Amino acid sequence: MGSDEPLKRRRRRRYDIPGHARYLTFSCWQGRPFLARDRPRLWLLEALDAARRVHPFDLWAWCLMPEHVHLLILPAPGVGAGAILRSIKHPVARQAVSWVREKIGYIQANPVRRGLVKSPRDWPWSSCRVWEDGTDEPIRLDRASVPPLEP
Repeated sequence: MGSDEPLKRRRRRRYDIPGHARYLTFSCWQGRPFLARDRPRLWLLEALDAARRVHPFDLWAWCLMPEHVHLLILPAPGVGAGAILRSIKHPVARQAVSWVREKIGYIQANPVRRGLVKSPRDWPWSSCRVWEDGTDEPIRLDRASVPPLEP
């Protein structure tokens, strides 16, 4: 890699040689510290354990950092590292997105629970209509930083 190459994230070569241990590192969505709390850390450990049942591998070492993960594994014969990574990352991402969406719904349903309106959309002092209509009135939402429904 030349010194004139941009400082953006560089792609590393990936080797998936049968019978060889694999050092895997992956980052959270947009490099955000989604693993800074115990709940998502536990989700990741549960997904790691579940992935071992679907795509057998030996786990030799691991470390969860706030925004990335390190693993040292030995895949079983015929098991690729890509399949292992998908089995780990997808369930955690789905749980995280589900949690975020559930909290958005909870927040927006508050006026209904209080009996102020029949539908969250009817309350002008919430983000419900902003989300549904895609507007930025009365205040802009930071939609781009909300994890997508299908990571």
